[in-house]
Amino acid sequence: MTIVERANLAQPVKIPALRNIYQKLNFSNADGSASAGGFGLSTNGQTATLIELLSAPILGGFGNNPQAQRDVGAYVVSFDTGLAPAVGYTRTATATNLTDPTIASDWATLQSQALAGNIDLIAKGTINGQTHGLLYLPATSSYETDTTGLGPFTQAQLLTFITAGDTLSVMGVPVGSGVRMGIDRNLDGHLDGDH
Repeated sequence: MTIVERANLAQPVKIPALRNIYQKLNFSNADGSASAGGFGLSTNGQTATLIELLSAPILGGFGNNPQAQRDVGAYVVSFDTGLAPAVGYTRTATATNLTDPTIASDWATLQSQALAGNIDLIAKGTINGQTHGLLYLPATSSYETDTTGLGPFTQAQLLTFITAGDTLSVMGVPVGSGVRMGIDRNLDGHLDGDH
């Protein structure tokens, strides 16, 4: 490869960019589209899909080999993100879906992941019709609320609130972010509901 050929190479894609490539797969650079997936797969935002990226002439033999493109594409989206799979997983429980066995199963799975230390578990929704945030405390199997003097509540107590018409969404969040995301958004030591 000559110096001129090297000068025309695009900036290389590095491992950190590959870790979150799954988040960029909804990108669209079509005229008038509203993309919810970042700014594309290339450093200049011109490449919208993995197939476009893998078809680039600079990558050599991938351009005319659809199976190789699919194989490499599957490999690229399998990079470890460094987060547990339960991070971001959310289930919303309402009086109408509380009897759905998948709600109970998923909620139990999230609690077990929090107990194992893989995630922090938070909940957002209403208690007695008032909006609140909660943080799951695995040591006591209870949910601390964002308001002094309210709770903590067990899951059974929360299910009673939901049966009476409240709604709660439970979500796995990265370890160490549960307090901020659940009950004290600015980490000033004052619970969100006390302001």
